[in-house]
Amino acid sequence: MNPSGQERKFEPVGRFVKKLVLPLGVVVLLMTLGVAVLFMGAGEPGKAEDAAASHDEIAQCSDNNNSSDAHEQAAKAIVDQGVALMGQSRVKEEIALYDEVVRRFGNDDSPGARAQVARALSHKGFALWDDTQLGEAIGIFDEIIQRFDKDKSPCVRVWVAKALNFRGDTHYLILETNAAIAFYDEVVQRFGNDDSPGVREQVAEALNNKDAVRRYLAYVVESNIAHYDEIIERPDNDDSPDRREQVAWALSNKGEAFGKQGKTKEAIALFDEVIRRFGNDDSPEVREQVAEAKKLRKGLLGQ
Repeated sequence: MNPSGQERKFEPVGRFVKKLVLPLGVVVLLMTLGVAVLFMGAGEPGKAEDAAASHDEIAQCSDNNNSSDAHEQAAKAIVDQGVALMGQSRVKEEIALYDEVVRRFGNDDSPGARAQVARALSHKGFALWDDTQLGEAIGIFDEIIQRFDKDKSPCVRVWVAKALNFRGDTHYLILETNAAIAFYDEVVQRFGNDDSPGVREQVAEALNNKDAVRRYLAYVVESNIAHYDEIIERPDNDDSPDRREQVAWALSNKGEAFGKQGKTKEAIALFDEVIRRFGNDDSPEVREQVAEAKKLRKGLLGQ
């Protein structure tokens, strides 16, 4: 680590909502604010999760050879210089130091040097993220994943696991939940049996984040169901085509939501209600909703 013991940090926005039960609008607002916090809080230490999996383990990875690996120590010293610049609005200088490590030691085969190259790339990714160069940051973390895909050193694997978690977090921030879950699942699949403490910490983080995504999705479904019920149960005497279309749409979508919750019987009952009530409707728009209900019914039954 650098003399101050700092490492750049990043906080998955999922931590703010994983244990909360909030209205959907508030959840989305928190997600949006989370992105803003990442932009505005660039380089502020102590506000987030360590960019590495474990501060202690990374320090151990850097020092476990007792300076016998001159390349590792040289690379570490340069990365430490870059880390010392974080939060000082000197992003170009900081990134130049990380690039120097990759240029000078990128082809070094020793585990210690590879770990420092992975560390340099990770900090470069976070520096770019702090500087709102989001696409470039994502590209760097993808490079870490690809470059060190088969690396057997725990001091390198920890950075790969962290990069995968970061990629999941970036999708979670913009509510691309399926993509987020896929990255979290990859962490568990690849490193679930890893015996390195730092890597295991990243597996735990992936599981926690996946649980946060599932909680969010479950709440979205519940919120949507409440919205559909409001439409269906609204007391009025309106029998216009627009109103019939709204009710058919709400019933059909409520059925789809029940299907996602595994409530197959209830879902089928709602699709059948749409077909029964509106199957002979003379409005083309209403009949479109009936056709959609039939399609969803068949899909749920695997027909």
